[in-house]
Amino acid sequence: MAKGKSIVILDGGRRLPRADILHNNKGPGLFTRFTTTQLGGMAVEATLKNTAIDPKLIGHVVMGMAAHSHRDSIYGAQGMRWRGGLPDDVPALTVARICGSGAEAISVASEMAMAGLRHDKARPLLQTGDPLVRLEELYGVRDPLYGEVADLIVDTGRQSVSALVGQLLKRLPEACRLSA
Repeated sequence: MAKGKSIVILDGGRRLPRADILHNNKGPGLFTRFTTTQLGGMAVEATLKNTAIDPKLIGHVVMGMAAHSHRDSIYGAQGMRWRGGLPDDVPALTVARICGSGAEAISVASEMAMAGLRHDKARPLLQTGDPLVRLEELYGVRDPLYGEVADLIVDTGRQSVSALVGQLLKRLPEACRLSA
């Protein structure tokens, strides 16, 4: 890893909900008026707005894309990066897996981060033969500690977006003080 560089993983990432292009296979769906790269650009832009990360520190974009539904889909992650407001010199990778693009994009991005961390001397805990095993060990130790100090833990699991929002709205007032 180059001197003065570090790996940044965005906490606060955003994704778009699944929405049919056609409603009931008849009329235009909710996102019909947007191209693939416009939708992805919205996710990139929202991520940048919801993190404290300086966009100049972002060194790579990895985007999952299930549906190649518009002629601008050939640009994939590059178009999403550009529409999201990141400069042209930031590389972007499109992961297209139909059902599973998002999960695969996270997996690929973590492997890319791990490849960079493997040789980062500023991360002494990862200077082992298998840094991924060490990360799993650290997670096993730290996760219970994070759970003890968390105000709210929500299992996003496989519930629908509306069910998750309902759960959050129900649990937030009891877990956190909200101001009007």
